[in-house]
Amino acid sequence: MSDYVVILSACMSSTRLPGKVLALLAPGLQALPQLIARWRLSDRSPLLIVATSDECADDPIAATCDQLDVACYRGSRDDVIYRMEGALRKFAPGAKYIARALADNPLVDVTLADWRYDVLERAGADGLHFNADEALMTYAATTDVWSRRAWDTIADGSSGSQREHPGAYFWDNLSQFSVVQLPLPR
Repeated sequence: MSDYVVILSACMSSTRLPGKVLALLAPGLQALPQLIARWRLSDRSPLLIVATSDECADDPIAATCDQLDVACYRGSRDDVIYRMEGALRKFAPGAKYIARALADNPLVDVTLADWRYDVLERAGADGLHFNADEALMTYAATTDVWSRRAWDTIADGSSGSQREHPGAYFWDNLSQFSVVQLPLPR
């Protein structure tokens, strides 16, 4: 079992682009399989788990996970924290580091996520904070990686819209965490 878990939050019910998680990026290339392929290139070999809703509309996501031999957890559509926590309990109860990946980010920079994991593991910290304007970060670089202690605090403390946006509690309460502050990498 891997100490490092990547949970991909995926639902077909996007209001801006319904079905985007299985949208065709190019002929024969769907978003979710592309994202899974990118994460499988990680040098850290994280356990991949897709967390989707238990609604019928997300059955194609579960079928895709089955075809690609990826763990899939199904739970509440609106409470992403609950879904991620359920995925951890079922597939990775002993995980020490948790990354939240977005299933609508097929250009994710897996190398940067691996670097974040390495920094956290060496420092024994809960998370990273870049000393830079967040606007300088591309969407491909936005995967958060947290220690298990940080994740448990996020899951327990999140309320309201934070339950739909894992990580918001972390950013709103940085002083509660052991945070490594770094310059934005090149």
